[in-house]
Amino acid sequence: MRTGVIFKEQQDSFSATGTGTVVDARTVPLSSFALQVAPVGNVTSWDVRLEGSLDNALFTTLLTHTNLSPGSGQIVVTGAVLAPFLYFRTRCKSVDLGSGIRLQTHVVGKDA
Repeated sequence: MRTGVIFKEQQDSFSATGTGTVVDARTVPLSSFALQVAPVGNVTSWDVRLEGSLDNALFTTLLTHTNLSPGSGQIVVTGAVLAPFLYFRTRCKSVDLGSGIRLQTHVVGKDA
């Protein structure tokens, strides 16, 4: 029998739109997530999504992080309604680097 909480984490870097590395959580599905986005330099705006999937093909948005909400370096977390996911990834939907260099994302997921 398994004891303790299981965590998985992923960090990605974006200087353009695209998807980050997919994390395979099939051995222990994850249902609670935190997403942090930190700009490197003076990045003007961004829209980064945390997405979850059951089949590694169709993804749904779990969290959204923008320069307006919650803002630079802040963390967003999933709410009280938790559902298990077998895969997760970050996706940079839009970014205006301005005079900045890139966005750094950090996701932590845990089991129920």
